[in-house]
Amino acid sequence: MTLEIITNNHARPILDWFELTPQERESFDWMDKPEESGKSFFRYRGSVYALADFMRAPSDLSPWDGYAGDSCFSGTLVRLAPDGDSVTCGRYFS
Repeated sequence: MTLEIITNNHARPILDWFELTPQERESFDWMDKPEESGKSFFRYRGSVYALADFMRAPSDLSPWDGYAGDSCFSGTLVRLAPDGDSVTCGRYFS
């Protein structure tokens, strides 16, 4: 099975809890004390993601660091910047 990966290679800043809007915060009501989690959110394609929702990417997805599945056949990829202040995102499809 071949994986198609689409990215524009734009770095997106990693945000902390207090940089999210009140509406964005509501979608993370499942988190315990998210305000203490530090910088762990980012915006991508009109949505806000928590880095905690991503799993470590297997070696065959190198150079990507993590992934979160949207379905059995697609999902979102992340690559953390060396300084830890931004993330590059992509989409995968099979």
